[in-house]
Amino acid sequence: MADNNTACLDTATWIESLVRLSDRTGGDAPVENCLRLSRHLCVLAPPPFDRIVACRIDEAAFEELLTQEAFEAAAAALIGPPLSHEIVSRSASTASARVWSEGQPGEALAHAPTAARALVLAWAGFLLSLQPGRDVQATGNSHRSA
Repeated sequence: MADNNTACLDTATWIESLVRLSDRTGGDAPVENCLRLSRHLCVLAPPPFDRIVACRIDEAAFEELLTQEAFEAAAAALIGPPLSHEIVSRSASTASARVWSEGQPGEALAHAPTAARALVLAWAGFLLSLQPGRDVQATGNSHRSA
C-alpha cells in the first residue's frame, strides 16, 4: 500500500535524483541504500510521474524485505502498475531486467551484477526516457552525477 503523502519534489529535482540513483545503483553503492532512495523517489514523485510510479508496499514492509536481504523482492515491489517488469536473464555474475508500460512508448533494459540492481536501473531508465529530448540508457554508468 502506498503512503498517503501529498508532498512531492519538483520535476527537475526528481529527475536529477533519478540520474543520481542510476549512477549509484550502477556503481558500488550498497544495494539497500539504492533501494531506499528508489522508494523515497516513488513516494515523492511529481505529476505526471505520480500516476506512473505506484509503490505497492508500505515503508515497514519494505524495510522488512531489506532486513531479510530480499533485495529482488524489494525492487520488484517498487515497480507498481501501470509499469511491468521482468528479469530477462540471470547468471552468476550478471542479470538483465526490462521495465515497460503498456500505456507509454518504449522500454528500458538494464544489466547489473544482481537482479535487484538491474530492476532499479531499468525502472530509473524507463522513467528518465519519458522526458522529452532525453537520450537515456539504463546502464547506471551512462549518466553524469547531477
